[in-house]
Order: sequence, then C-alpha cells, then structure tokens
Amino acid sequence: SSTYRCIIDEVVTHCRADFDEMGIEQAVLDALQASWESKLVNTRVADFSGDPRLGPLQIALAPSVPRPEELSKDDLKPSTSDSKNQNSSPSKRAEKPGRDSDEINSDLDDSEDEADAADVEENENGGGVNGSNNPGDLVIALYDKVQRVKNKWKITLKDGIMSVQGKDYVFHKCNG
Repeated sequence: SSTYRCIIDEVVTHCRADFDEMGIEQAVLDALQASWESKLVNTRVADFSGDPRLGPLQIALAPSVPRPEELSKDDLKPSTSDSKNQNSSPSKRAEKPGRDSDEINSDLDDSEDEADAADVEENENGGGVNGSNNPGDLVIALYDKVQRVKNKWKITLKDGIMSVQGKDYVFHKCNG
C-alpha cells in the first residue's frame, strides 16, 4: 500500500497548483483523494488503515448489499424462465432459430464466426482472458497503442499498475 500512497500523494501534489489556478476549492481535491483511497480500500487492493483521514469514511462506506444469511426466504423468488443454473457447466453454443437471412449466413463473416467459436471453446476449456475467474486481477495503465492484424490484437501500455494473484507490479512499459 506504500506504492499506492506515494502515487496518490504525488498526483494530488501535482494537481494542487492546477486546481488553484482554476479557482477550484481545496476541499474538492481532498474529497477526490479520499474517494480514490476509499475505492482502493473497497477493492481490497491497498489498506490505508493507519491513515487517520480515512477513519470516518470507511465506516460510511459499509456494503449495502444484503449478505446471504440476511436474506429471508421471502426475498428469493423462483425463476420461471429457461435461464441456465449458475452452477451448471457451460454447454456448446447452439444456433438460435430464425437466423436464416443471407446477411447473417453470408461467407463474408466466416472468419469472425470461427474466431468467436475458438474464443468460446478456449473459455470452456478454462483458458483465455476470462478463464482465471479471479476478480482480484486488475491492470490500470495508459494505453500507448492498440493494433489489430486479422484476429490478433497487440497492445502497448505505459505507466501502469497491475495487481495479479495478490501481488502488485508497477511498470513503465508493457507489451501484450
């Protein structure tokens, strides 16, 4: 959390002069800093518990979503739709009826269909971008360049922070 503290303090310090020039009150910058810190605390990326500025703010931001043990049986409503059970395994992609138009079934979009099918298959096998199912993984960065050549994407990120599997990384340039 010391890395986050240094970055937040540096950004606020550099913005302070700009805020003064624009005539924006100091309280707005302080509220922005407190909001930034509280969002980091809420995502469990950093812990600023030793910071006295966040004491009352953390109490005010208690989760408003009821926990499962707080839900009564009256709150749960049975679903009558044909939606999948969340615990069931994903099934193969099925063709929807009524998609017989020439625009949809034309030969021009075959490469996109193959790429979509490959993505679905990769995600079903546990691979791919969404295969990690770890909500704690996060990348915050400025993008320098994004390219697409056929169905491959290339991206260049700069000046960013990554939180991967509980570890934080700071980088100047990243290619992917």
